[in-house]
Amino acid sequence: MRFFSCFLVITFLFAFSCTAPPAQEAVVDDTAREEADIQAIKDLEAKWAAAVNAGDVEMILRLLTDDVILISSDEPIREGKEEVRTYYLADFKESTYENAKAMVFEVRLAGDWAYARGTWSGAGTRKAGGESFQFKGEWIDILERQPDGSWEISRDIYCSDLPLEQDKQ
Repeated sequence: MRFFSCFLVITFLFAFSCTAPPAQEAVVDDTAREEADIQAIKDLEAKWAAAVNAGDVEMILRLLTDDVILISSDEPIREGKEEVRTYYLADFKESTYENAKAMVFEVRLAGDWAYARGTWSGAGTRKAGGESFQFKGEWIDILERQPDGSWEISRDIYCSDLPLEQDKQ
């Protein structure tokens, strides 16, 4: 009986010592996806500059969420695509732009949200009178990933580096 009891204990210990260790969570490297998201956001900002240079309101609107909000230091807040459309239609009716650039200095990702920060600059010409002007400033965008994986600007906050008198010329 003693032999049988020892045999059972040894068999029991042997059986449980041979089982696989507990499963560990797989480590996923999201570096490639993060780099792709950051590049997509930088490309989106470049598309915005190209749309401004082209005076293409519809291209600008395709870069924005339906509930977009634009905030500027010296203008009223614009909420939704229709207010943004009205703003850009009036702006492009008065001025043409060239060499608009959006430099991206920082992009931070947080799931389906991100923010990007940078500067903008360029030149323009007033259609009435032909007066040329410069513009430059800083911006920060809050972006939202769309169901298809693309990014759109949800909130755009920007300000001019130029004195108010010069900015309004």
